Amino acid sequence: MMGERGGAGRRADLIAVAALASLLASSAPARSDGRPPLVWMAGGHTGDVVSIAYSRDGRLLASNGELIKLWRVADGTLVRTLPRAAGRVAFSPDSRLLAATHDGDSIDLWRVSDGALVRTLVAVESDVRSIAFSADGLTLASVGYPEIRLWRVSDGELLWRDDTGEIALSVAFSPDGETVAAGLRNGSLQLRRQANGRKIAVLRGTHDAMLSIAYSPDGAFLAAGSADSTIRLWRISDRVLVRTMRGHSGPVRSIAFSPDGDTLTSGSDDATVRRWRVADGELLWTQDPPSPVRAVACSPDGRTVASCGGDHVVRLWQALNGQPRRPLNKLTTYMWSVAFSPDSRLVATGGADRLIRLWSALDGSPEGRLKSSASEVYAVSFSPDGQTLAAGSIQGPIELWGVSGGELRRTLAGHDGPVRCVAFSPDGLTLASASFDGTAKLWRLADGELLRTLEGHQGWVRFAAFTPDGQLLATAGADGTIKLWRPSDGELLRTLEGHVDDVYSIGFSPDGQMLLSGSFDSSVKLWRVADGSLLRTMKGHAYAVRSVAYAPNGRTVISGGDDGILNVWRVADGELLASYDQMLGGFMSMRYSTDGQLFAYVRLDATVVVALNLFVPEPDCGPAPQLSVLCKDGGETVVGKLRRAAPDTLVPFMLDDRRAMLSRSNERGHARVRFRHEFPGLHTVRACAVEGGC
Repeated sequence: MMGERGGAGRRADLIAVAALASLLASSAPARSDGRPPLVWMAGGHTGDVVSIAYSRDGRLLASNGELIKLWRVADGTLVRTLPRAAGRVAFSPDSRLLAATHDGDSIDLWRVSDGALVRTLVAVESDVRSIAFSADGLTLASVGYPEIRLWRVSDGELLWRDDTGEIALSVAFSPDGETVAAGLRNGSLQLRRQANGRKIAVLRGTHDAMLSIAYSPDGAFLAAGSADSTIRLWRISDRVLVRTMRGHSGPVRSIAFSPDGDTLTSGSDDATVRRWRVADGELLWTQDPPSPVRAVACSPDGRTVASCGGDHVVRLWQALNGQPRRPLNKLTTYMWSVAFSPDSRLVATGGADRLIRLWSALDGSPEGRLKSSASEVYAVSFSPDGQTLAAGSIQGPIELWGVSGGELRRTLAGHDGPVRCVAFSPDGLTLASASFDGTAKLWRLADGELLRTLEGHQGWVRFAAFTPDGQLLATAGADGTIKLWRPSDGELLRTLEGHVDDVYSIGFSPDGQMLLSGSFDSSVKLWRVADGSLLRTMKGHAYAVRSVAYAPNGRTVISGGDDGILNVWRVADGELLASYDQMLGGFMSMRYSTDGQLFAYVRLDATVVVALNLFVPEPDCGPAPQLSVLCKDGGETVVGKLRRAAPDTLVPFMLDDRRAMLSRSNERGHARVRFRHEFPGLHTVRACAVEGGC
C-alpha cells in the first residue's frame, strides 16, 4: 500500500478542490480549429456498445463502442465523438469530466465541453476493468488485475493502491465517499476506506464473479450482479445479505439503482433488461433487446433507463413500464458516400446497411430512406436536375432512384466488381461509373444502355469525375495514375503520373482547368488539365487521403485522411488555411453544397456531418443588418434575431465559433434561430458580419 493520508487529509482536500477548479477553468466551449462549426451531426456505433453513463445533470449520455460518443439526451443529438476506443466510462459528479478506460492500463480524463484530453492516468501492470468517481469528484477509483487504486483527479497523482488478492471486476463509491467497494472474480466484495485503502470487510454470497456493483442512493444497500445470473443485495449497516433476486438466465453484466432507490435495473447476457422493486425483490418488467446487454444506466430524473449491447444500439426505455423510447443511434454501420442535391436542400448518404438516406441539409431531419436491393451502398450522386439519385453497390449493379417518389427506376448491370463511384455528366444524359473490376463505364440514362467501357488502369478504378463542360472524364486508379478520357468516343487523351500509391479521390475546378487528387501516399496534388503538368503537391496528412473536394468558388479545397484530420487549402498558393484535428479517421467521402456555404462528410464510425464553410464570403445581407442576441435559462438557450437584412437570403448564424444554424430571411429581412441545450454561461453569435453576445 502507498500514499496513505493522515491528519493533513483535510488540507489536502482543500488543495485538491482548488487544483480541480483550475483544471476545469477552461471548461467553457472552446474557440479553436478542433473542428469546423457544425450545422448538424448524426451517428452511432459500428460495433458492440460495452458501456454507458449519464452525466449527473442529465444533459448528456456517454456510450462506448469502437469509439466514445456523447449524446444530448433532450433530443438525441450526437454532440461529440472522442478519438479513442475505451472500456468503461464514468462522468464526474459535476458533469465536466468524463473518465474512460483505455488500452487496458490507462484511464483518460476528457473535458466534456470541448472534448479536450485533460490527462491520462497510467495504471502500470494493471488491466483496468472498472472505474468510479467519488461523490465530491476529487478522487477516482479503479480496479483491475488484481488490485484497487485511488487517484487524485486534479493532478493524476496515485494516492494509494493495494492488492485485492483476486482479479477485481467492478468498483463503486459509497454516497458519503467514505468507502470504496470492489467486486472480485471469486464472488466476494471487498469494502475499503477511501482515506487509506484499508480493508473494512469482505462480503460473500457466491463463488462466481461479481460483474457489477452499485450502492443505493442513500448508502443503505449494496447490490451486486453476478456471473451466476443473480443479483444480491446487502444491508450495509450490519453487512447482512438481505435478498437474492433470480430471473436472469445469463451473467448479470450491469446494474443501476433508480435515483430514489426504490427500484433496480439489470442487464444480462440473456438479452434482457429487467426492473426490480428493491423492497421485496419483485420483478416489475422485462424487455428483450435483440442481443446480450452489456450495460444499463438510469437517468438522473428517474424517468428513463438506457441499455446497450451487441446490436450496436443505445436503447432507451420508460422506467415506469419498460416501454421503448427512441434509440439514440441513427446509424449502426459504416458510411461510404455523401452527396448534396443541386439545390443544396438535401444530403444523401450511402452505407453498409444497404440504405440510402435522405436528410435535410439545414437541420439533419430525415427526408426519406431507399433500400438497395443489391448490397452495401458504396456511392451516391444526384442528377443535375435533382430528380434522380444514382447508387453504386459493393456487388456491382447501379440503381437509379426517383428522389421525390422513392421509386427504383432502373438498374444498370455490367460491372464484375464493386462500383466505388458514380457521376452524372453535366447535361444529365450520361452516367459514369468506376469499379473495382478495373474499368470505368459510360451509360445512356434515357434507356440504360451501356455506351462504352474504358479500360487502361492496372487494378481497381476508384473514382470518376466529369469536367464542368462534360468534354472530359477523369478516372483515378489503384495503380497510382489519373487518366483523362474523351467521353464522346472513349479515347484516352492523357495519363497523369506522380502519386506513388492508390489515387482514391479526384475533382475538377469549377472552370475545368485544374484537377485535384488525393492518394494513399498521404499527398494532395493539383494538376493542370491542358497539359497534365503537376502544379503543386500539398502535404499535411500523415496517412492516406481518402477524399478531396473543390469549393464551388474555386478558391479552396478540402481533404480528409486516415489521420483524423480535415484540411482546408488555398488553391492559389497551396497554403494550409485550417486543419481540423478532432474529426477522427476514416473519411470516406466529402462534398460541398452547390452554393458553397456548407460541406458534408461521412466517416467509417457511422457518422454524417454537415458543417459551415468559413472560407466563403458571408452572404450579402444588405447595407445595415442588425443582430440581437438573447440568452435564456442561464445560457442553455441562445436566440439570435437578425433585422434589416436583405429579403430571401439564407443566413448562417454561428454560435461561439463552433455551432451553426441557417435561416432564410423573410420579406421584411428578418431571420431568427434558436440554439438549444447549450452549456450554461456566456455566448457569442455572429451573422452577416455582425456579432452580438449575452
